[in-house]
Amino acid sequence: MDYEKKELYFPCSGEKCHGILYFPSNIKKTPALIMGMGFGMIKEVHADDYAPYFAQKGISVLVFDYRRFGKSEGKPRQALYPMDQVSDYRCAISYMKTLDIIDPDKICVWGTSFSGGHVLTLLAFPELGLRCGISQVPNVYSYRTALEYFGSLEPVLMISSQNSKECCEGNPSYIPIVSKDGIAALMSKEAFEYYSNVA
Repeated sequence: MDYEKKELYFPCSGEKCHGILYFPSNIKKTPALIMGMGFGMIKEVHADDYAPYFAQKGISVLVFDYRRFGKSEGKPRQALYPMDQVSDYRCAISYMKTLDIIDPDKICVWGTSFSGGHVLTLLAFPELGLRCGISQVPNVYSYRTALEYFGSLEPVLMISSQNSKECCEGNPSYIPIVSKDGIAALMSKEAFEYYSNVA
C-alpha cells in the first residue's frame, strides 16, 4: 500500500512539538499510531525503520520529538523531564484526533526503552480513544537500572542534586548520554556503541 509523509507541528503546553506524519494514500479513515523515541533520541534516528511498515498496512503514524529535543520548541534544550514527555504524548494524541483522516476511537501509542515506560504510564491512565500500546523493552525500574549502570546510587544522587540546584538557578548542567571515559547517563559498553553509531 502506498503512503505519503509530511512534516508538521502540533501544540503542546504553550509550545510546539515537531513531527513527521506517515499516512496511507487514498484512505479516508485510518487508525493512528503515535511513536516517541527512547532516552535522549530524536525521531529521525529510527522513524524510517518503523513508521513505513505501519503506513503500508493502512495505519497513519505520527513520529514526534519531545519538547526541548530535535526540531521541537522548548528550553532549556536537551533537558529531559519524563512526565513532560508523557504529556507530549497526550498532546500528540489530542492532535491526531483532530485530523480528518484519523479514526479518533482507534489510537495506539508506541515506545521503546525509556519511552516504553511512558507507554505503560499512558495505558494506565488512558486518553479517550487510546485503545492499545506497543512497549518494547520498557524502562520500568529506574532504581535497578541505575544500580546496574553505576554500581551504586551515589553518582546518580550526586548528579541529580547538583543539577537540581543549577536548574533552580536557571543554569542547568548537562552530562553526556554516553561517554567512553568519565561519568555519563548510561555507562555500559553496549550503550556507548549504540549511541555512537546512531548519532
